[in-house]
Amino acid sequence: MSFVPRDASDEQVLDIIRGWIDVLSEENYTAVFNDLGLSIGWITPGPECIQACIQEYRSPEYYPGIEEFAVTDWRTAQGGNPEPARSVEWYEPNSVKMAGSVSFDLPLNGRWSDLTADFVFFENDNPEGYDLILEEISSWEQVQRDIAEMEPELSDAEASEQEDAATQLQDAQPPMFSGTSRFNAAGEHISQKQD
Repeated sequence: MSFVPRDASDEQVLDIIRGWIDVLSEENYTAVFNDLGLSIGWITPGPECIQACIQEYRSPEYYPGIEEFAVTDWRTAQGGNPEPARSVEWYEPNSVKMAGSVSFDLPLNGRWSDLTADFVFFENDNPEGYDLILEEISSWEQVQRDIAEMEPELSDAEASEQEDAATQLQDAQPPMFSGTSRFNAAGEHISQKQD
């Protein structure tokens, strides 16, 4: 189990995360999973799921045509995502005892990506610090592209049919009248006043 010291600064937290990015760059997915877990995105998470999160990444913007990915050294990454995420958020521990979170965009193939490793840390009884957990590895942009690809595109004729159906539905609505209706607590009409 990995910990975040209770009095850690944001930069100290990021240093801890960078250490885990180093472990990912060594492709030691077993060490990452054994110490941090993986809490979102898989029915049966394991080291192979962490590897799959990285290998299934695609970005036509930052890596056009590239289908093989490896986490590389964050110290030497250049190019790619011009504003890689490296943020720490602190929370007042809530009912699930979450004390904070970290988002860190991964360096892949020597460049910065928009594949984000999200970490969370939780309050506990351990004086060493908060429990650190790998929540997920994903790209918001890739998720949005995948959703768009799954939605069927309408032909011009189909779009026109949908628009006509919406217009007919609107035309079929009863006309609104100018006035005020009043109802009692039982929902019975008690008066109507025309303007």
